[in-house]
Amino acid sequence: MGDDDFARRVHRSASAFAQFATENPALLELMNTTKHRPGASAVYQAATEAFEPILDLIREGQILEILQAGPPEEIGLILYATINGITTLVNTGAVGAEQIDGLIEAAVTQFLRGAAP
Repeated sequence: MGDDDFARRVHRSASAFAQFATENPALLELMNTTKHRPGASAVYQAATEAFEPILDLIREGQILEILQAGPPEEIGLILYATINGITTLVNTGAVGAEQIDGLIEAAVTQFLRGAAP
């Protein structure tokens, strides 16, 4: 498995999240806003489990020395914030839905370049 395969998998993961986020904006908002509220341990656990595959992918990228060393959660948060920001712009109408694929592609490419060792 090489750098290209890893990059394709990150792109697919980001695209899958973007599709989910634009098709389910209310659910995404619920996940983001309630998981840290007192008594929301089930929501927190579900959100944590939902993001574990991308953290595994980041850890793999670190092992393969495609991504820089460091806390995978921090590196993943940068990617999540970027993709979440793009989907928020689409969901609020600030950016046209037809632009999402190109924006996600550019964001992941820039993330991989910026997170390289």
